[in-house]
Amino acid sequence: MKEQKEKLYIVLISTPGIFATLIRLYTRLKYIHVVLAMDEELKEAYSFGRRNPKIPILSGFEHEEMDKVIKHFPRALCMVTEIECTKEQKENVWKRINYYKANAKRYHYTVLGLPFILLKKPFHQKRRYACSQFVARTLEDYGIRKFDKHYSLVTPRDFYEMPDKKILYVGTVEGYLDKINGYKNYIQ
Repeated sequence: MKEQKEKLYIVLISTPGIFATLIRLYTRLKYIHVVLAMDEELKEAYSFGRRNPKIPILSGFEHEEMDKVIKHFPRALCMVTEIECTKEQKENVWKRINYYKANAKRYHYTVLGLPFILLKKPFHQKRRYACSQFVARTLEDYGIRKFDKHYSLVTPRDFYEMPDKKILYVGTVEGYLDKINGYKNYIQ
């Protein structure tokens, strides 16, 4: 009997800001933020990013609440993709996310690690990740995806180029949520 497949969702997002603009200029990519979601509605979506949308320097492990993304970045663009995994792999990802949620204040964004990506030198600080590093390490640790480099060198480009993903949507974050949930005014 064939094992039933589960789904995980990788969301690539483009938000404005000086830091994001600098990353976009260097990478020449539209979407520079990577989010791992457990459900198609993106209610359970997680990444390493801004704790306060207006202050990018205060960053760490975060539950990405898409209505807040829309509120602060109304024209934010995204690409929602789907990948397959086993039930056991998805359960393990949930365990890791729940651990991070319980210890969120101990996990931070790796500002020091960014130059090492440019130098193509693996670098890891304890409890510090960039968004793409968090998603890559999680997928690798549970055998969901293997990258051809150390997870600390994985960038959003690697998720663009992931061959076995299924692209579900390209457009605004609000447009995606409207497609999934029916029209709803997300900005209050």
